[in-house]
Amino acid sequence: MWQETELFQQSYEDVSIAYGILWMELELFNAALTSGALVIERATPQSMNPRARDRPMNNFELHYFVALYKTQLTGSRLNKSHSTIEYIENCGPLSNDLSLVHDMSLLVLAVSAAKLPHTDNPITEGFLSVEGQGDGDMEGELNHPYEIVTLAHIRDALGYDVGVASDFAAKFLMSHFMRLGLVARVDAIMESTPDYSDPLKVICVFPSALAIDASTSVEALFASIQACLEDLDLSINEFGLLLLVRRCWPSGMMTDYALTRLTSMVLAWILTEEHRMLDVVRDFVSVKIPMPGVRPVGEKPAWPEPIYNAAPREGSTGGAADYTTTRQKIATRFALPWLLQMHDLNRSLYAECLYQQCLQAAEAALFTSKAFIAHQDRSEERQADYDVEMADETLKYIVKLCQWGIVWTTFDDLFVNWLDTMSKLSRLETPVIFKHLPRLFSNDDLSGGRRSFVDDTENEDIARYMVDPWRVVVDAASDDMAGLERCLQWVLVLAHSGVEIPNSTLMQLSAFARDMNASFFTHSILVEALLYAVWVKSYGRGELLHLVYSIFGRQSSHIKQAISNRQRLEIVNDFLRHSLATCLLLYGCNRDTIRTLGLLKVAEMVSPPSRRRSNVPVEPKWTDPLSIDIDMLDLLSFAATEGTPETCVIAAKFLSTLVSESSLLGVDQVDQFVLINGHALCKCAWHFYSQTDILELNAVRLKLLLRLLIVDVQPFSNLLAETLHNDSPWEIRFEVTTRLFRVLLDINTPGLVIRGHQWRPSVVPVIVAFFSQLWRDNRVEVRLACDTLAKTLLPSHMDSMTLCFEEYLFKATLAERMALSGFLTLLHPILPSWQ
Repeated sequence: MWQETELFQQSYEDVSIAYGILWMELELFNAALTSGALVIERATPQSMNPRARDRPMNNFELHYFVALYKTQLTGSRLNKSHSTIEYIENCGPLSNDLSLVHDMSLLVLAVSAAKLPHTDNPITEGFLSVEGQGDGDMEGELNHPYEIVTLAHIRDALGYDVGVASDFAAKFLMSHFMRLGLVARVDAIMESTPDYSDPLKVICVFPSALAIDASTSVEALFASIQACLEDLDLSINEFGLLLLVRRCWPSGMMTDYALTRLTSMVLAWILTEEHRMLDVVRDFVSVKIPMPGVRPVGEKPAWPEPIYNAAPREGSTGGAADYTTTRQKIATRFALPWLLQMHDLNRSLYAECLYQQCLQAAEAALFTSKAFIAHQDRSEERQADYDVEMADETLKYIVKLCQWGIVWTTFDDLFVNWLDTMSKLSRLETPVIFKHLPRLFSNDDLSGGRRSFVDDTENEDIARYMVDPWRVVVDAASDDMAGLERCLQWVLVLAHSGVEIPNSTLMQLSAFARDMNASFFTHSILVEALLYAVWVKSYGRGELLHLVYSIFGRQSSHIKQAISNRQRLEIVNDFLRHSLATCLLLYGCNRDTIRTLGLLKVAEMVSPPSRRRSNVPVEPKWTDPLSIDIDMLDLLSFAATEGTPETCVIAAKFLSTLVSESSLLGVDQVDQFVLINGHALCKCAWHFYSQTDILELNAVRLKLLLRLLIVDVQPFSNLLAETLHNDSPWEIRFEVTTRLFRVLLDINTPGLVIRGHQWRPSVVPVIVAFFSQLWRDNRVEVRLACDTLAKTLLPSHMDSMTLCFEEYLFKATLAERMALSGFLTLLHPILPSWQ
C-alpha cells in the first residue's frame, strides 16, 4: 500500500490497478454490511439498536485510500505509458471512476501488447525479471504476434509496454487475465494465489484472437462471430455476441474495416428477425419441435440467476413469440450496448454502416422475391420500377432500425441519404408512391422505438434520441433556395405516399418561400404539395385556407401577367387547378367530386392514396363565415374573363362547386358569401354564358347563376340594367339578349336541383328581361333577334317557364303579382299560343 508521498513515484497504471483493488474491497465491505453478513458493534450511546444495519459508521483507512487514489488518477501528475497515451489519443479521455482492472478496452490492449515480441529490457529487476532472454531475436518475427509465450514474457510486456512497474500490480493483473479467459496456462492450473517463482517455466497461451491484434487470426475471429450470428439457434447467437462483446469491443485502436464489418454483422442479425421467425415457425413450431436456443416451458431455472432472464414468460404456450422474446433479450443485453459504443466512437461511420446494411438487406429481399424475376429484363421502364421497389424496401429496413431504437443521433444522416435517393426517382412521369413511408411518420409504429434502452439511464437530453423526420425536412428547406426546392420535392413524394403532412410544416415551407422570394415555379410545387397533403386528410385543417390565400396574394400579379401575355400557361393552369382543388377539399367536397370536375389530370388521380378513415374524429362544421381573400377573388374574375378557355373552365368549376357542393359549409354561410361578393360572382357567371364554344361550361354555369339568383337577384339585375340601357351600344344589347336566351334554354335541364332551395322563382327576372326586349329596345335589330329567338322555343321550354311563373306567384307579394300581370299582358299579343 503506497502512502500519499509515495504515489508520485508510481505510474498511472500501477495506481489505477491499486485503486481498482481497493474499490472492489470497499464495495464488498459495503455489500456485506447491507446484507447483514457483517455487523459492526459499537459500545457508544449512538448505537440505540445493535441490530440496525444502516446506522452511521466512521470512515477508516480503506475509505481514505480509495478517495486518495481516485484523486491522484483525476490529476495529471502521474506518468502514463506510451500505450495509454496512444489509447487516449484514439479513444478519448479515460474515465476517472473506472480502473484499468474494470476497463475491458484497456485490458484487451494490454493483452494484445503481451502478444507482441519486444527487444528492450524490462523495467523492473529481481522478481519476475528476465535478463538476456528476449523472445524476439529473430528479425523476421518482430511484427508477428505470438500465440504461446512464457509468463516472464507477459510480465516484461506489462512492464515495458503497459507501464506496470509494481510486481504486486503485475501479478494481480496477470491473474485477472486468466480469470477473464484472455490468457490461459498450458498446464491448466487455476490457483487462488498462483506461484510465480519460476516464470520462465510457466507457458501461457491466448485462447482466441482479439480485434485489435495485428494477426491473420483476427479474420478467423470475425468469421466465427458471423457464423454464430447466422445460425438459427439462439444459444449459438449468444455465444457469437459474447465473442463480439469480450473480444471485439469498439475502440479507436480498431481499424475502420474491422468496425464496419462487425457492425454489419450485428445489424444483419437484427434485420433478419422476421425471416428467422418464419423459419422457426415452419421448421419447429409447426411440427412441435422445441425451438433452438429457447428454454422449454417448465424447465427448472438456472442458478445463479443470470443478469438477464431469457426464460419464457409465465403463461407462455411455447409458441414462436417465446423465440422472439428471448432473441430481443439477448439483443438488449449484448448487441445494443455494443452498437451504442460504436455510435459514440464514430458517428459518421456508424451512420454509413446503417444505410449500407439497409441497402444490402433490401437487395437480398428483392433477390429472393418474385419482383426480381419480373425485372430480369431490366429495360428502362422495368429498371425504374425495380429502383422504386429497392428504395421502398430500403425504407422498410430503416423503419425497422428506428423501431429497435438503434439509430440514435444518426437518423438525420440516414433519412437524408434515403431522401436523396428517392429524389432521383421522383423525376419519373408517374408520381412515385412508397408504401412504407407512412410507417416512418406514424406515432403508433415508432412511439416505442423512438427512444433507446439508454434513455432511462443516461443523463442526456431525450431529444437527442428522438426520431423526428419533419425536423430533417424543415432543416433542409431553411438552407437556401436549392434546399427549399429539394425539400418541396420530398414533401410532394411524402404526400403522394399517404403521409399526413403537419400544418406547421406546410406553413414553415410557405414562410421560407416568402422570405427567399421564391419563384412562381417553386410556389407551384408548394401548392401541389398542399393539394396532396389535404387529399390525405382534409378535416380539421381549415387554417390551411389562409395559407392558400396568402400564396394567391403573393403570386396574383405574376399570374395576371402570364395570362395577359399568354406565357407559361401550363404552369399557371396547374397552379390554379391544384390550389382551387385544395380549397374545395378544405370546404368539404369529397374526392369523387374533385375527380368528376376534372381538376386533376389522369396521372394525378391515380397517384393519391385512399384517405384514411381510422382514428379520425368527427370534426365540427365550419364555424367562421366563408370568405375568399379579395386578391384571390379578383384573380379568379380576371382568369375567368381574360384567360384562356381552360382557365375559364377551371374558375367556373371551382365557383359552381363551391356554392353547391361544399358539405362542411352551411346554407347560411354560402348565402353570406354570395351576399358579400355578389357583384364579382355575377360578372363571372354572366361571362360564362358568352363562351359558347366551351362545352364544359354547359354543365356548371347554370347552377352557379341560379345559386346567385336565389340568394340575391339585385346584383344580377344591376348588371342587366347597365348592359340593356338604351344608351349602351346596340351590339352589346344584342349580345346580352343572346345570353339571356341561353339561360332560358338551360332551365329546361331535366333533374336540375339546388340543394335546400326552390330555384324556379329566381329565374323569373331573367325571363322578364329577355321578353321585355321585344318592345323596350329602340333598335329593330335587337327586337327582331329577340323575336326570332323566342319563336324557336319548344313547348317544353314554355312549360318550364310556366312552372317558374306559377311558383313565383305562389310566394310573390301583391305588388310583384301586379307587375308580372302587366308584363304577361304585354307579352300575350306577341306569343298568343303561350297559355
